[in-house]
Amino acid sequence: MARKDRKKRDRARQNASRKRAANRLERRARERAGKDVLVVPGAINGVKMSQVIEQFIEPYIDEEGTGVGLRALVSVGIIAWNLALLPPLEREAELLAAADRFSDHVQLDLIRFLRELIARKLQHFPEYRRMVMEFTLTDESDGGYYLQVVSSAHSV
Repeated sequence: MARKDRKKRDRARQNASRKRAANRLERRARERAGKDVLVVPGAINGVKMSQVIEQFIEPYIDEEGTGVGLRALVSVGIIAWNLALLPPLEREAELLAAADRFSDHVQLDLIRFLRELIARKLQHFPEYRRMVMEFTLTDESDGGYYLQVVSSAHSV
């Protein structure tokens, strides 16, 4: 019986931690977006963008997909996602500007990877047109992770 109680307490702690993280995430998104942008946390029309982003990056997650590497993948994936929402000419200019922030020896690989991700977004997720504004990635006690995303309320 004690084992069930402990699992229940752990689950309650985890849910409380997720709720606090979600509140911080929403607050950061509202601060960054300004007053003119409507920020709606959670699912819109039954679609959770965190689940969509997980599906989007899933082919690139290796078996040890935790920690710094996963955070970097989510970050680059979200950059590519948001770039894919732009018109093609603006997208290319912004892609090059984003890559320019990195050292010369990684720029070509980054540009190639961003283009690959953009093509994946356009091919496999064309119906999702919400911009991702903020995210958090939390390590879970079971060795997994929990992704929370705040996105624009309306299609871009």
